[in-house]
Amino acid sequence: MNAAEREAKRKDVEISNKMIKRKYTKEELIRKLLEKGVNGTGNIKNLQRLGQNMQIDLVEITPKIQLGWEGQPKGMLQVLWERGWIDENNLAKY
Repeated sequence: MNAAEREAKRKDVEISNKMIKRKYTKEELIRKLLEKGVNGTGNIKNLQRLGQNMQIDLVEITPKIQLGWEGQPKGMLQVLWERGWIDENNLAKY
């Protein structure tokens, strides 16, 4: 990988025109109902019905993100290579 490719994959990148839909959990719905002043209890179906009555969105839409390597933990193979324990002539073995 050359320097430009490495830099391009370093940080998280938002993929254009790709969105992810996720339903709110029970705890999140309870919190949103409390913000509107409604004390919601019961199962998830009951909370979703209350949310619809209070005009609360039941799904969260976020952009899809391609994760970069910055801030991510290293793997054991990377640590061993950095410390000189990996023989680069026999990479297929690893």
